[in-house]
Order: sequence, then structure tokens, then C-alpha cells
Amino acid sequence: MSRQTAIDMVCMGLRHEYRVLIEQQVRVSCSPGLDKPEAVRFEGQTRVDKIGMRKVFLKAGFLKEAHYRMSWPADDGTRLASVA
Repeated sequence: MSRQTAIDMVCMGLRHEYRVLIEQQVRVSCSPGLDKPEAVRFEGQTRVDKIGMRKVFLKAGFLKEAHYRMSWPADDGTRLASVA
């Protein structure tokens, strides 16, 4: 399981107070790379229907740059859109 998938799963169904903790964790996870001059960007990706995780990314300072159609495999075999 990728780190992004783990964070996304944690955010599902959590109340607002816990989302704030996840937002802080996202920021802390990215902070070591911010000190490196060769790191020009960080990218996060989540399913389009995961509104809570999308809000976490926005509050952590991420910008929506892309909307990928049919890029996230679902459990039932279909593919869902994702946001990066």
C-alpha cells in the first residue's frame, strides 16, 4: 500500500478534528524535501469522490493541477477519476 493510499484511507469517514491532524502530517511529510534545492514540487493524488482528502491537500498548501479521467482502479473493477 502506498503512503498516499494510507493517508487517503485514514481520512475516509474521519471527523474534522482528525482531518486537521492528517493535514499536519501531510505538511510534516513534505517538509524534509523543502530544504533541498533539487526538489521543485511535491504531488499528491486522491480519488475525485474523496472530498475530505481533497480538502486536506488544499489546506496543506497543495494546488489542484490535474483531473485524470478513469485513472484510479476501484474495488469493483471500474475506474474512477482522480485529482492531483
